[in-house]
Formats: sequence, structure tokens, C-alpha cells
Amino acid sequence: MSSVEEKEIDRLLAQYREIDAPAKVERFTGRRQPLPLRCAVAPPRSYDRTAIESDLHVTLPEDLTILWERTSELRLFEDIRYGQWGLVIWGPAETVRMHPEEIRGWEEDWREGDLLVGRFLGDADRMVVRCNADAPDFGSVLIRMPIDPRKDWPHVGSSLREFLGTHLARGGDKFWEP
Repeated sequence: MSSVEEKEIDRLLAQYREIDAPAKVERFTGRRQPLPLRCAVAPPRSYDRTAIESDLHVTLPEDLTILWERTSELRLFEDIRYGQWGLVIWGPAETVRMHPEEIRGWEEDWREGDLLVGRFLGDADRMVVRCNADAPDFGSVLIRMPIDPRKDWPHVGSSLREFLGTHLARGGDKFWEP
């Protein structure tokens, strides 16, 4: 039997799959887009959860593991003309490759259990999931802002599932920005 998390992640992925072309994005958001946007959900690839947790010193939250069991990459509201807008959420392989590279240069803001899982196209913002099971913010999502200190990074969801739901409902807008 599926958990609530599994059902919710499946529902969100189904909605993202439905808006796979610019006209569908415009119908979904109810507004004309300045650039052609689309969403894409890549097929899943197998991965070793235990190895990732050991190598990166994290505990993966349930919603992230469910997502990775269902997709190897999400490209959400991606500008398919210039590549200057959208969110790419990496799968396990890309996360393992990119995480160490991406944390270089912001060590002073890094906390035990931070895991970079995606990037925003057209800027240097990065998506961070808190993967320290002993921390009160375990599973929450932050946006690493390149010039802001950690205390100013937006908290955009208490879970990845919550973030994805809000991001979808807002049509891919950066809802945390003024």
C-alpha cells in the first residue's frame, strides 16, 4: 500500500508531466508566458541510497527518496528557447556529482546535513534540502542565494513535497521573491 508521501509525489509528478509543452503551461497557469516554458520528468534510474547517505554524510528524507525512485531529473517550467528560466532538480547521480563541487566557496554557510539537489536556470540560486535527521528542520527546503548569508536564505518549504506543491501552484514563479 502506498504511503501518503508516495501518493502526493505521484500526484505532483503526474501534474508536471501534463504540462510538457508551452501551450499546456499557459493553459495551466492561465496566463501568457513571455518565453516558451515546459516541464519534463525523466525516467528513474536505480541508485544506492545507503552509499549516497554514507558518501555525503546525510539522511535522505522520505519524500526525496520517493522522488528519486520515480525520476532521475525534473526540469520544471524550463525556458526552452534561451535556457534562462526554470528549476532543474537533480537525480541521485547528478546530486552526488554536483554537491561537492557546488559547496566549494560557501563552506562558511554550509551546515551538517545540507544537500544541494538542484539549480535555477539563468542565475546562481541553488536548492538545498536539509538532510540532518537530528536537526529540527530535517527535510525542509532552502534556496541558497549566492550573495546572501545563510540567515537570509529563503525557507521555501517544510518538505520537498510541500515545496513542489507550492512551486506547481504558482506556475514555476519564485514565490519567495518580493
